[in-house]
Amino acid sequence: MPAFVLALAAIVAQGTAAQPPRFRTGVDVVQVAVVAKDAAGNHVTDLSSSEFEVLEDGVAQRVVAFTRVSLPIFRPPLEGATPARAAAPADVGSNESVASARIFVLVLDALHVAPVRTVTVRQQARQFIEQHVGPGDLAAVFSPGGPASATADFTNDRARLLAAVDSFTSSKLTSAVAERAEEIARAESTGIVVHGGKDPSDGERAGRAQALTATLEALARHLDRAPGRRKALLLFSEGIDYDTSDVMGEAQRYASDVMHSMDRAVNALMRTNVAMYSIDPRGLGSGQGELIATPVYSRRPGDPDVLSERDVELEQERAIRGLRDLAVATGGFLATDLGLARAFDRIAAESSEYYVIGYTPSKPSKPGDRRKIVVRISRPGVTVLARRGYVVAAAANASTRPVAPLPDDLAPAPIGRPGRPRNSPLGVPAAPESPRPVAGVSAELTELLASPLPAAGLGLRVQAVPFKGDRSRRDVQIVLEVLGRTLRLEERDGRAEERIELAMVTVDDRGRASNGRSTTIEMRLPRADIARVKSTGVRWLSKLDLAPGRHQIRIAARAVTTGASGLVTHVVDVPRFDPDRLFMSGVTVTSIPSVLMVTRGKAWLDESLSTPPSAGRTFVAGDQLTAAVELHVPKNRRVEASVVAEIGAPGQPGQPIAARPGSDASASSREVAFPIDTRGLPPGAYVLRVTATGAGERIEHAVPFDIVSPRR
Repeated sequence: MPAFVLALAAIVAQGTAAQPPRFRTGVDVVQVAVVAKDAAGNHVTDLSSSEFEVLEDGVAQRVVAFTRVSLPIFRPPLEGATPARAAAPADVGSNESVASARIFVLVLDALHVAPVRTVTVRQQARQFIEQHVGPGDLAAVFSPGGPASATADFTNDRARLLAAVDSFTSSKLTSAVAERAEEIARAESTGIVVHGGKDPSDGERAGRAQALTATLEALARHLDRAPGRRKALLLFSEGIDYDTSDVMGEAQRYASDVMHSMDRAVNALMRTNVAMYSIDPRGLGSGQGELIATPVYSRRPGDPDVLSERDVELEQERAIRGLRDLAVATGGFLATDLGLARAFDRIAAESSEYYVIGYTPSKPSKPGDRRKIVVRISRPGVTVLARRGYVVAAAANASTRPVAPLPDDLAPAPIGRPGRPRNSPLGVPAAPESPRPVAGVSAELTELLASPLPAAGLGLRVQAVPFKGDRSRRDVQIVLEVLGRTLRLEERDGRAEERIELAMVTVDDRGRASNGRSTTIEMRLPRADIARVKSTGVRWLSKLDLAPGRHQIRIAARAVTTGASGLVTHVVDVPRFDPDRLFMSGVTVTSIPSVLMVTRGKAWLDESLSTPPSAGRTFVAGDQLTAAVELHVPKNRRVEASVVAEIGAPGQPGQPIAARPGSDASASSREVAFPIDTRGLPPGAYVLRVTATGAGERIEHAVPFDIVSPRR
C-alpha cells in the first residue's frame, strides 16, 4: 500500500466560522459527528446544542463545542453527458476547494474479493465516483493487496481516481471450507493427510485478514488529522474469510489474532469519526455460485458429497455479518441491506449534513479504557446516527516526541501471494521507513507536512514538470504559487511586509520520504505593489532529483505576519529515461500576466519562455499563452521526430497549434514552443495535447485549462 495518506487542518461549515476542538486520544475533548434524521429519513438541520445529550458509559457529559456542517451535495451530469475533463487528469495540484470538501476513502480489498468479481468492484467504485464525488470533494482510492496503480492519493481529480479504480485486480483465496473439503476428499481417496484436517491456507488467510485490518487502522489514524469532519470510508470487500469463532483451533489456528486485529481497526475508526460503509460485490446471492466455482478433489462415484451449498453459505454469512458489524459500530451500514443506488445516495447525504459535538469526559481516562457513547436528541421524532464509543489510546508526550514531517505509521504495503512478508509469521506487512524531519522547519509547517489531506487557509497551487536528468534520476522542476487573494497584506506607513515560510518533502510509493527542503520569501512592498501582489501572489521555482516512479509532493506554507497557513499535495509520475529512446519532458505553461507575480528561484526553458512558468490554469480570454517542452532524440540512431500540439474541448478532437518557427529540428535535444492566442477560444474548458512521435514511438501529455470572460 503506497504511503500517500493526507489531511485537513480545520472544519469549515456553511454559515459558521467556528473551529471545533481537535480530538486526540489522551486529550480533554472528544468529538462526535452526528447525523440527525426525522421519521421520513430526511436530515434535520435546525437543531441547537441544547437539544443534544451525550452519555459516556451512561453518565451525562457537558457539551463544550458544537457546530453544524452543511456541505454542497454533488449532482451528477445528465445521463450520457461527459464528465468535465474526464479525458485529462489535472497536471496541477491545488488546495483552493478544500474548505468545502467532503472526504471519501474507497478501499478496494484485493485480498478478499474473488477474481471473478474484479470487474464488478470496478463498476461499483466507478459508479460512486462518477455520481457522488463532486469537483470540490476530496477522495482517495487504496487497494490493499492490489497493484500500486490501483491507488490514488486524496484528490479532487476524478480522472485520476477512475484510472486507479480501473487498475484494480483481486486475488481472494479459495473458500476455506472448500479447501478443507478437498483435503478430506483427497485423504479418503489417497490415504495421504497433509494438513491434519485444518485449513491448508490458514497462515496466509490470517495474514490477509490482518493486512486488511491494519490498513483500516492506519487509514483511521491518519484521518484523525482531519478534525471536526465526518469521514466516509467505503470498503468494497466480500468480508474476511476467517472463522473467528474457532478459538479452539479446530480448523484455523489464528482466530484470536484475527479477532484482535479486527477489534483494533474498529476502535481506530470509531475514535477518529470515520464512518465505514461495507459494499459486498456479491449482493444478496447465495452460496450456489461459490459452490459451482469451487473445485473439489474427485471422489468415487456414489460417495456422498464432502462439500454442500450450505457449508459455503454459512461461511459467506459469517463474512457478511463481519462486514455489517464493522460498519454499524462506526456509524455506517452494510450497503447490501439497502441496495447499491440507495446506499450510495445515503452515504453522500450523510457526508454532507451533520453536526459535530465536543465534550470533556467527566471521568478520568487511562490508555486502554473502553468508553461507550450514546447520543440522544430531545426533539420528538428525531433519530441520530453516531459512533458507539472509543478506546483510549496512549497519549503522546508532546514535550519529548520527535517532530517528523511524515507519520511513521503509514498504511502497509501490499502483501505477496503466496508467501509471507518479512518479520511476520502471519503475513502482516512491516511498517514503512520513518522519515527524517526537515531541518529548520517550524513546528507548524512540520505538522502540516504530516497531514493526510490538503489544508485550506493559504491558497496554494503546485505543478511538477519532469525533465530527462541522468540515467538514474530525473530533474523535476517545481512551480509553487501562493495565491495573492489569500494573503492578508496590510499597509503601514506606505508599505506592506510579510514573511512566507515554505517547506517541501516528497514521498515515494513505498512510503519513503526525501527531498526535505525549505525557503523563506521576505516581502517589503511599496504601496504601488500591494494591489498587484494581492491580485497575483508569490511564486517559488525549485528543482528536485527524483527516481522514476510515482511520487507525492507535499508543500506547506505559512504567512508569518498574519499566521495564515496551508498545505498542497500533488502526485507526479516520473518517467524513465533511456538515451536510446525518444523522450519528451512535461509541459510548461506561461502567459504574459505571469510576469506580474513575485517570483523566487530559477526558471527553465529560457529559449522558449519569456515569462516565468506558471501553475495557473485559468486564463482570461485574450491572454497570450506559451506552452513548451524539451525533446530528446537518440544520438546513436537516425530518428525523424516531430512534436505537434492541439487544443479542444475535453474528449473532443482538437485544432492544431503551430510550433514557433526557429526550432532546430536536427538537434538531439531541443526546446519546442507553441504560442497560443486565446482570443479565438470562447469561455469554457479545454485540453491542450502535446504529442511527440518518432521511430514508431509516441509520447503524449495533456494540460486541462479554462478560459473565462474578462471582468467588466
